[in-house]
Amino acid sequence: MQKQSFKSLLYQCFIFFFFLYFLFFVLRLLFFLYIGVYQSELGEASLDDIFKSAYNAFRYDGQIIGALAVLFFLLRIFSYKIAKFYAFITILITVFVNIANIGFYEIYKDVFNATLLGLVFDDKKAIFDTALSGDFNLGFKFLIWLILSVFFYIILKFLLQISSFDENKKSYIKNFALFIIFALLSTFAINSTFGFKGISLGKELVPVENIFLRKTTFGSFRDLFYVFKAYKQIYNSNFKDYIDEDPLQVAKAFVKDKNISEQNSSINLLKALEHTVKNPSHKEVKHIFYLIAESYSAWHFDEEFDELNLSSAMKELLKSPHAFKAKNFLQDASGTIKSLDVQISGLLQFEIPLNLSVGKSPVFETSPGFIFKKLGYKNYFYYAGSGTWQRIDAYTASQGFDNIFYNTNIINFAKENGLKAPFANAWGAYDHHLYDFIRANTKKDEKTFSMILSTSYHPPHDVPLEQFDIPFDKIDSFIEKNKNKIANKELARKVLSHIYYQDKQIANFIQKTSKEFPDSLFVVTGDHYDMKYIYGAESLNIRNQIPFILYAPSLDFSTVYESGSHIDIVPSIVNLVAKDGFKYSSFGKAMLSTDKTSSLQNRDRILGYLASANDRFITDSSSIEYFKDKQKQEKDLELAKDLMKDLKRAKALSWWIFYNGYELYEDKLDKY
Repeated sequence: MQKQSFKSLLYQCFIFFFFLYFLFFVLRLLFFLYIGVYQSELGEASLDDIFKSAYNAFRYDGQIIGALAVLFFLLRIFSYKIAKFYAFITILITVFVNIANIGFYEIYKDVFNATLLGLVFDDKKAIFDTALSGDFNLGFKFLIWLILSVFFYIILKFLLQISSFDENKKSYIKNFALFIIFALLSTFAINSTFGFKGISLGKELVPVENIFLRKTTFGSFRDLFYVFKAYKQIYNSNFKDYIDEDPLQVAKAFVKDKNISEQNSSINLLKALEHTVKNPSHKEVKHIFYLIAESYSAWHFDEEFDELNLSSAMKELLKSPHAFKAKNFLQDASGTIKSLDVQISGLLQFEIPLNLSVGKSPVFETSPGFIFKKLGYKNYFYYAGSGTWQRIDAYTASQGFDNIFYNTNIINFAKENGLKAPFANAWGAYDHHLYDFIRANTKKDEKTFSMILSTSYHPPHDVPLEQFDIPFDKIDSFIEKNKNKIANKELARKVLSHIYYQDKQIANFIQKTSKEFPDSLFVVTGDHYDMKYIYGAESLNIRNQIPFILYAPSLDFSTVYESGSHIDIVPSIVNLVAKDGFKYSSFGKAMLSTDKTSSLQNRDRILGYLASANDRFITDSSSIEYFKDKQKQEKDLELAKDLMKDLKRAKALSWWIFYNGYELYEDKLDKY
């Protein structure tokens, strides 16, 4: 065979590039027709949803195709035979992964998820028994894989051969132009944009409403990547990563239950973490709104910002006898998805992505989804951003939420009701549209628990503030007055104006909704502290504190604990809405009570993320910082060490629950 020209090489690269798009399209179509149509998983879907889903899939597939095409180009330069072999392996793997995903969906009614980790962890037999049961035609699928792989390779080989020719007269300009076009196409596919810096498709693309189409948008390879990402963290984790103590010893030391003696050879963690509601004068709460506001931070309420009327709307609400704000309240994670892992699961943050572990994780009995469903509530999750971000749709469904509403629903609602544009930014729907949608979506005759995650207070801070009465003159004057302390004046202006907007929108939502639904309870907290602190250097206190605000116009309640953390929110709600004697399990403690005999108590242990606290001080591994008007005491250093050790114990026990379940007994300890 004659040596092929560089032009021929480039033609073959173009053919391989476009062939991969054809291959990915055919395999997606096969999945859609077999699972979606033939097995009726598609349900009711509009043509708009189908075409939008196809476009989103095209963008996601392009990232993989672009990388595969570049590798083909490099191998083709080195050797035509090696490039052909690489192409065959690529087809073989691509077809296998997609056919396997069809089989997986038939069995588990979901695309690849952490159930695959059962091949590594403790449920191997169940997975193999299910797969080999004969109900899913695995032998036939294996045959289809081989036939399709050979069929597609024959097509590609033919196309590569007809593009192979010798070039007597070389055209360097044409070859260079072809190379530039190929490079641009590959770059566009990989980065999803014309440029050298890629974009986040999860943030850029608008997901569809149809659940089946939304699940299948990412594609088999990306779904496998999420599984692998979770696998790396889960497989490499160990009880000893959290604390160097025996699991039974950890449980006994953490729970501090007089009924658990040193001689106990087993502990049921659900029982050990059990709480009983004391609510003799129970009054029904029909709707619970649990709002997690983006970067909502305790420093937003500091007195030094009062001249700006910063957080003034919520401060006004707090004057009500039916409102409560924690004196000190710690975050339980430093990022949004980590914070959701804590607040959705009821476990401490132990650095394993629960959102990526759908299929591996059970419905945790410490989770609000489990607890409020048990109390008869319909559970909803509202997210201003994309429903596919961090697999939030599948994650919330796996933890007891009946439905999720997200940016597509909110934006469509805003358009249909003639609300004022713009409706959203890159991160999600604006707060004012989000809250209008929630109120319109709440039904008076339905008992609801609604967890809400907002996005408007997120960089680049581009809410259309001209539509709202923002006191820019005051903000500018304040920045000028404090210019020596404020490092970035332009950023400070954006931050302060958006805090003002967020505050007004939250208060407005509570005021309007409580009038329409007076038998409601509202909780407001942050996902994590606001890292855009305008004075730059944050104290230990500032970088760990967020607000916890509760307002229930129909309830009379008293304070049990003035301080707490994220993990205490659900117990605090349950203690107000559940009937007397209701039992539930939680790592946290109820901070409020409707029991008139309850009184204010000292809090000796507050579990944060990288810090712990009590009523007097906050501590991390290296320092102690005292709260306002609190004094140092003789044994505080020793006490601080104990607090951090208890935090490690809580994380270790959370890991145990995720990995092994709720039973701790000696026979099982060899697995940690």
